[in-house]
Amino acid sequence: MVVSLVTPRLSRGQSVPASESPAPERIYHLLREDDDWSFLADPAERQDFWDPIKYIRLRPGRNDWFLSIGGEAREVWEQIGNDNWGQQPFMNGYFNERYMLYFDVHYGKHVRSFVELKSGLNSYRIGGPRPIDEKNSISKQHFSKSERGMNATGSSLERGDTSWSMAPDA
Repeated sequence: MVVSLVTPRLSRGQSVPASESPAPERIYHLLREDDDWSFLADPAERQDFWDPIKYIRLRPGRNDWFLSIGGEAREVWEQIGNDNWGQQPFMNGYFNERYMLYFDVHYGKHVRSFVELKSGLNSYRIGGPRPIDEKNSISKQHFSKSERGMNATGSSLERGDTSWSMAPDA
């Protein structure tokens, strides 16, 4: 009997937690065009060393007009034994370098341009670089994307994507 009298009072005393928006994801995706740095419009969210170049406002008073700049460097020492298919015992060691730089421009919520540049350098390889190893400032990929109008679920009603590449990916 005591439990039946106390239980209703306890259940009313519990507060309903306020719904909080989830914290923005500070993730570097494998494909840089999937990164979304729009949450950095709020200066309170800027905590990382790179945040000043991840969100550069382009129009005063408009948080959805911004530029993101990013890049990546991959440097690897490679060594091949019997590079000459056993004709003579010989080691070929060399340094592969890949540098990528991207620019992601958002012109409001529905229009965006993305450009990524890639270069590949090869140093110290006996016989020089192979064609697959060396690329000098070749554009890897770029696209423009526009979306017009949103329906009630948030998906676009009309969408236009344009993408092109000036060089094959290596």
